[in-house]
Amino acid sequence: MKLVLDSSVLAKLFIEESGTEDALALIGLAHMLDLELLAAQLAVSEVGNVLWKHLRDTDDDGSEHMRQLFLLDITFVPLDSVRSSRASSLATGHDISFYDAVHVALAEEHLCDLVTEDNELQKKVDQAIGLRKARELVESPAFAP
Repeated sequence: MKLVLDSSVLAKLFIEESGTEDALALIGLAHMLDLELLAAQLAVSEVGNVLWKHLRDTDDDGSEHMRQLFLLDITFVPLDSVRSSRASSLATGHDISFYDAVHVALAEEHLCDLVTEDNELQKKVDQAIGLRKARELVESPAFAP
């Protein structure tokens, strides 16, 4: 089984806030159940920007977090002309940002759920593809180890 993680979930792995425990538990569960985790390559830039905003008034430059991101068992999928065209169509059709649409297009392409902590995105495209919160998956009997 595959899951696409968007940057809202990935950022919670490094910034302690609501949803962090669920995101960490999902990564552990995916490892135990041998789930294939995917993310758009774009998410790396988004996570880097979130870290920069969150850490800019601290002594932490975020470089260790970014290194750890690449150590996770996640396949980062590059944006190509087909994905970018589909993302553009989804962005316009669902009134979402192109950035969010890239993650939606990736989940659509792989016929799998998109795991997001973005409530607004979930409201706008939940009908189009399966969107899940990390907590839903962690607590689901279907994902019980």
